[in-house]
Amino acid sequence: MHYGTQRPDYVDFLLPCNDACPAGENSQAWRALAQDKQYEAAWRERVADNPMPSIHGRVCYHPCEEACNRKHTDSTVARRFGRPQPTLSRAVEKLRQKQNKL
Repeated sequence: MHYGTQRPDYVDFLLPCNDACPAGENSQAWRALAQDKQYEAAWRERVADNPMPSIHGRVCYHPCEEACNRKHTDSTVARRFGRPQPTLSRAVEKLRQKQNKL
């Protein structure tokens, strides 16, 4: 078989942590938006899948940590020990207050 004639197949898989999330959150999407300081867009992305993230964050047993790919390289993303869940909504509120002052 000649490898020059083979073409790779692109397969779009759901990340293991997103697949394991009981709420179906796309945590990579809202974290990337928050990292870019697009707090309102991050908040909207987060509540699109999970309308009550602060409640869910307190009662969830975080199966995403067990499914995380990073456990094979260093350590998993520790969601339960991160910042409190309402932080993103507080950031959106502060941003709106600043815009209203202008």
